[in-house]
Amino acid sequence: MNSQSASTIRWRRSARCAHTSGCVDIAPFGGGLVAVRDDGPEDEILIFAGTEWRRFAGDVKKGRYDLP
Repeated sequence: MNSQSASTIRWRRSARCAHTSGCVDIAPFGGGLVAVRDDGPEDEILIFAGTEWRRFAGDVKKGRYDLP
């Protein structure tokens, strides 16, 4: 991780996840990176390049990962 600690990250969560579990939180992480965590333990954080995250999020919105 970079010098930004997990406790100082400003996490965002979709409003659709307000009262449910199984959601992810995302946050800008500096240097064009995006931090991602699930709604479980806070110590498990994945870091993606911003371009990778935007491509993934775009594919999700298009339904690429929807189950048949």
